[in-house]
Amino acid sequence: SRKEHTPKASGPCLCSSSSDSIWNVYKAVLLQRNNDKIDAIVTSLKLRIAPRDARSTDYRVHLFAVCSAWLPLASAVLDMACEVLPSPLELTSEKIQNLLCSGVTSIEQLPSQTQDLQAAFRKCSGNDDDPVIVYVSKMFSVLPAPYQQ
Repeated sequence: SRKEHTPKASGPCLCSSSSDSIWNVYKAVLLQRNNDKIDAIVTSLKLRIAPRDARSTDYRVHLFAVCSAWLPLASAVLDMACEVLPSPLELTSEKIQNLLCSGVTSIEQLPSQTQDLQAAFRKCSGNDDDPVIVYVSKMFSVLPAPYQQ
């Protein structure tokens, strides 16, 4: 059984209007499966939905199509990362060494090819002859119980 959403009168206007809009899309597509209402939402938001997605019998596909056309998360996150994160050209030597060594060893203990990457970090060049450096970091919490043995 699904609970009916009731917007609260209190709270920031932006949060309330955003969550209400998202809820209306969710409700129209997944709960009510109301094609007229879905068409009205798509038209009012000026979205382009592939006909295949609009005709899909799996309403989750339809919901995903509407939401990704309306609120493209990947491009929004990438745009914010580019806007907020500092330029690689602003990295200090200490930060470069921390990225290369992870704090476990010193830079001098690493292979010479790895040590040479310090200059590539500082240069931050897009030339074909220069190395491409990609740093991927992913953190997630894990319950300690299984690892206590």
